[in-house]
Amino acid sequence: CMFHSCVALTTAPALPATDMAEYCYACMFHSCVALTTAPALPATTLAEFCYFEMFLDCTSLKETPVLPDAKLACDCYRGMFSRCDGLSKVSIKVKPILETDDEKYEYPSYFIEWLSGCYIYDFYCTQELYDFNKTINEPPILIIPSGCRCFNIEAEKPDRNPLY
Repeated sequence: CMFHSCVALTTAPALPATDMAEYCYACMFHSCVALTTAPALPATTLAEFCYFEMFLDCTSLKETPVLPDAKLACDCYRGMFSRCDGLSKVSIKVKPILETDDEKYEYPSYFIEWLSGCYIYDFYCTQELYDFNKTINEPPILIIPSGCRCFNIEAEKPDRNPLY
């Protein structure tokens, strides 16, 4: 946990990796309570637990970096932004690719508790992710928290393109 509990850190360093290894960024900024700006996360090939609790308890973080469409791995986003109670905007371009009914059940495991303890106001995502989220009924694995406004991240003017 490289910067764990670094209370003076306000801006994270660049993290340019595009292919992730298991647990590579796990807990990296855990409890960095002054962190207001998250780094861009350009990786498109994720590994198991690669972002596990990466920003856990980063209470000053206001928005997530835009998470690109990526090849997901088990628990890759698990607990990533848990208890970031200052977080008000999430942006994610992931599109669910499901081939069987079994995968439909397993897909949300990538997102278990990724936003637990957060009160999100604005959620920017793809239409596909929004539609998929409506098929999930179990709160620990919801991708999009209830009660937030959802917008199409792929629209030319996302703020004017709410998803219903």
